[in-house]
Amino acid sequence: MHFFLGVDISFTQAVGMFLLLLGVISSVGVTQVMDIIKDILKGLGKWIHLT
Repeated sequence: MHFFLGVDISFTQAVGMFLLLLGVISSVGVTQVMDIIKDILKGLGKWIHLT
């Protein structure tokens, strides 16, 4: 039972994050968000190579 509770919490958090992201995308603009995501992925790539 406790396990299912944990799954429910993480699922609602994921949905909340998704809705937040949708709100950001609609207010900022899709192209700018794509640029930001590309920058984040580049940063992650560099960080992965460093470790």
